[in-house]
Amino acid sequence: LIAQASRRLQRIEARMRELEGLMASLEGAALDKALEEYGEISEQFERLGGYEGDHRVEAVLQGLQVAHIPREQLFRTLSGGEKARVGLALLLLGAPDVLLLDEPTNHLDVDAVEWLEEFLVDLDKAYVVISHDRYFLDRTASRIIEIENGKAVDYRGNYSKYIIERELRREQQMREYENQRSMIAK
Repeated sequence: LIAQASRRLQRIEARMRELEGLMASLEGAALDKALEEYGEISEQFERLGGYEGDHRVEAVLQGLQVAHIPREQLFRTLSGGEKARVGLALLLLGAPDVLLLDEPTNHLDVDAVEWLEEFLVDLDKAYVVISHDRYFLDRTASRIIEIENGKAVDYRGNYSKYIIERELRREQQMREYENQRSMIAK
């Protein structure tokens, strides 16, 4: 699976090199078309991490402790934990606009969790994490959205700040409720 992702980058890079050679001999509309295609695929190459190449792939595989797995090994032959970590690696390497992570710390040991925390904090893209790991959320979240009784409440800050603000909000709601009951009784 990892080899497939690398082959995709290799195909894109090969097409870029081919277009570079062609553009030297093209003119007019043909050159414009080649330049347009080159722009599109070079953007795709960059988005997929092609310029960072093997270094980025190796860093993610090392961080999630799956670098020892041969890249040609079939996904179905991996253990459950290896599948989860390889899947997470592919997700991180896929360069999505928004990264959606559901319980990403499952199947990770302490070192891999710490690496993932650093990776997410340094990430320059949006990510959404669903997790019961409050320590992980404390170190990676800058915004918490609590969904309760069909309503979403937005909190700015990490998990610890969320806990404090949620308690303050509930105390305020209780005071308002008591004031309302008192007014009704009068």
